[in-house]
Amino acid sequence: MIKNALPITLLIAFVALSFSSCAQNPEQVALTECPSERPQMCTTDYRPACGYQAEGKTKTYSNGCNACGDPKVKGFVEGPCKLEKD
Repeated sequence: MIKNALPITLLIAFVALSFSSCAQNPEQVALTECPSERPQMCTTDYRPACGYQAEGKTKTYSNGCNACGDPKVKGFVEGPCKLEKD
């Protein structure tokens, strides 16, 4: 019975570690830098982007174009911010 428990335990550990690597960590994802010439108009499509400001604040925008439309934002990553930093 104990011989059968080891393979099951290893399988559970492997599956758990596999899923934990799926979560995106903004610090590990490449930041898309905003262009020096900021967009004047953006589409209304909803593809959340986490905008990063120079002073370390973050805010979720409806998309990357809208994030870069904010002059305070230096860049963004795809997806909503995990934690908003005011």
